Amino acid sequence: MGTRGVFLLDSENWDRRLSVYTKLDRLYHGRFSKNECLEEVRKKSRAVQRVITDELQRKVAVRAGLVVYGPTLPWNIHRIGGVDVIGGFNVRRWLRRQETDGLTEADVERTISALQRALPPRYQEQER
Repeated sequence: MGTRGVFLLDSENWDRRLSVYTKLDRLYHGRFSKNECLEEVRKKSRAVQRVITDELQRKVAVRAGLVVYGPTLPWNIHRIGGVDVIGGFNVRRWLRRQETDGLTEADVERTISALQRALPPRYQEQER
């Protein structure tokens, strides 16, 4: 998140021996459908967008991406069902190519605080 906009990236480490391909707007890794991964990223991005919209009182787009490590993708960046599927080595390029969303530094700070309150970390260190 920054003045360029809000990005939600989920990463997956898949078996590099299996190919990755799309068929009829569906994502496959070998013979296994990976559409549940795409749906999970979409749900997370919608939740983040609701929190940000409530905090800033204006709609801010959240760009969703699924970063895949392991297999070589037949593309650099491919959009499937509203989610960009990105090879692990192309994340920096993907982020740099995104349009700016016109967020100010104050917007960014308010949004980060709201997200920390609304979406606590899934995994927290155990107190010793």
